[in-house]
Amino acid sequence: MTKEFAALGTMGVLIFSNLIGLIYSMVVLKTKVFKNFRIQQKEYKEGVFGSRMPLYLFNFAVLLVFSGTGTYFVFDFFESEGTAWWMIALQVVIAFIADDIWFYFMHRFMHENKFMLKNIHSIHHRATTPFPLEYLYAHPFEWMFGMLGVVVGFGLIMIF
Repeated sequence: MTKEFAALGTMGVLIFSNLIGLIYSMVVLKTKVFKNFRIQQKEYKEGVFGSRMPLYLFNFAVLLVFSGTGTYFVFDFFESEGTAWWMIALQVVIAFIADDIWFYFMHRFMHENKFMLKNIHSIHHRATTPFPLEYLYAHPFEWMFGMLGVVVGFGLIMIF
């Protein structure tokens, strides 16, 4: 596999999974299919999805650029040929755990720091009736800061 293929493949997986998220969001917003499974009974406000689309698209573009570029530049550090399946599975688990720990402490910091809560993190809390693509609804700084968890996870894999 070439690093170009890996970078494009990473971006392709992100595009495909977010298209699934878009379809899922449309089903949630436009039908009553999941109404009985909702925790919050508050109805979605008409037009919220469309008004938030510019921020969704900006944050998604940031995700694509950084993920594709990052994959391209770190590809040579990862040996995939001849690596046992269990080692790859372990590396994925390590990356997930590191990302989750990073996200927890970043989110906690956003709540404890009054400046960050008021000026950055408050955008995320405007999503009072969340739907699948709401994960993209965050201040771009928070979004990029949160993505560092993946970098930390893969950094740990590269060290060991």
